[in-house]
Amino acid sequence: TAMTVAEQVDDGKMNWTDPVVRYVPSFQILNKNVTNEYSLTDSMSQRSGIPEQWGLDHGTLGYNRSEIVSALRYAEPEGNFRTSYAYQNLPWLAAAAAVENTSGKSWDENVREGIFVPLNLTSGSTTYAGLTSSPDHVTLHRMVRLDNGTVVASPIEDNWTFNSWVTIMSPAGGLNMNIRDFATWAAFQSGNGTWNGKQVVSSEGLDYMHSPRVLMSDSSDFVHGAKESYDVGWVTEELPDSPDIVWHNGNALGGHAMIMLVPEERLGVVVLENEAGPTAGDALAFQFYN
Repeated sequence: TAMTVAEQVDDGKMNWTDPVVRYVPSFQILNKNVTNEYSLTDSMSQRSGIPEQWGLDHGTLGYNRSEIVSALRYAEPEGNFRTSYAYQNLPWLAAAAAVENTSGKSWDENVREGIFVPLNLTSGSTTYAGLTSSPDHVTLHRMVRLDNGTVVASPIEDNWTFNSWVTIMSPAGGLNMNIRDFATWAAFQSGNGTWNGKQVVSSEGLDYMHSPRVLMSDSSDFVHGAKESYDVGWVTEELPDSPDIVWHNGNALGGHAMIMLVPEERLGVVVLENEAGPTAGDALAFQFYN
């Protein structure tokens, strides 16, 4: 989603600091002053002040994207706007709606035409149906506790009621790609915005997405001595004597992905797992880096 916004910015149709309500008139936060100030960058930087993961189950309950965005007006702030970090998925749907209203195309079309096609990500899709329609797709799993207390990985059936959550929440990171295409995505993100000689997004757009917007922690869980900040759809680990690390991870229902970049070293690490519970993937990525 941040990439689709960057492309709209490059086309002169948006600015990163534009208020969301300019493009999504129905958008509203409980505090009216925050509503008027709340920018596209705020939607993608985890600094809304809304409690962590507030409303995440709305998609599971069957509400559509528009209804979920409307629900944000009922969220009681827990932190300070723009200075407090709290991970939120719902504001990404507002950013996606802004892209749709500006471009005149669906968010899925913007992703396909602006990312999948120019980068030749032939396995890429934005829906659960897109995953299952692939003849060589992974079986997703969830952790289940049996009556005897044993925890096992249980396959998720394609007709499971809650699979629709993945499609509804896709603008918050729910893309499907195989490992080769994910590696291409990592290589592209580590570059200057070009691919195969074509400028896909400006280098300024990439830099903007990879630049810290709100402090997460002065002491990273992953890298000793690193200051950790949330960017625009990415996390930056700032180290005193080493190149910055840019990374992000994420869970969907039954899957986990981790992508780690060291742009200065032209290094990318991707770990994919077909289970969304406690994961070793993130630790593996940083262990590889170390």
